[in-house]
This record gives sequence, C-alpha cells and structure tokens, in this order.
Amino acid sequence: MTVSAHNALAQLKISVSNLALDAKDQLKIEQRVDITDELALEYDNWYHATIYRDDIGMTPERRSTLDLLDKYLSSMKPELFDEELLSSDLHWFEVRRIARQSMAEWGWEH
Repeated sequence: MTVSAHNALAQLKISVSNLALDAKDQLKIEQRVDITDELALEYDNWYHATIYRDDIGMTPERRSTLDLLDKYLSSMKPELFDEELLSSDLHWFEVRRIARQSMAEWGWEH
C-alpha cells in the first residue's frame, strides 16, 4: 500500500507532536503498548516513511532535525523506555526538546 505525501506528512507531524508533548500529556495518549515504546515506534515508522520523499517539502534543515531525533531515540538504552521515567529522566526531556526543535523547523505549532 502506498501512502500519499499528504498522509505521510500528517502522520509524521502527529508522531513528532506526540514526542514534543509534556510527559503528563504523553501519558494520556491512547496506546496499544507501553507509551514510551509507542512514541518511539510511531516516530520510527513515519520517519522512515518520509525521510527520502521529495514531495513533502523536505529541506536539509528539516531532515537534520528529524535525523537528530531518530539518532537520539535509537541511542537510548532499552531500560529508559519505561513509563515511570517519562516525566523524570533527562533523556526524555531531551527527546521533547529535539521534537520541539523539529516542529519549529517545519513550522508546526506545539
């Protein structure tokens, strides 16, 4: 199944927006699995579905922020993907900071 540029970009925006939310709001997201896993997996899915598309307005600056977010999430140790750590661990604060930076680069409201 091919995903349209519009849909792929919309899903990317949702995944980045969810990563940018404050921890208390992230915990309110309807989830199928642990919220930390859900946040990272959704981003990973839409990051890879959009990163090489040339029909969504990808610029080097936009890609750079998405790449940074992907690399940061990928570098996190598995034990950090714990709902209890979402509001207290510095790694999750950094994820939110990078996600907000990406949103600003795309011109998306937080």
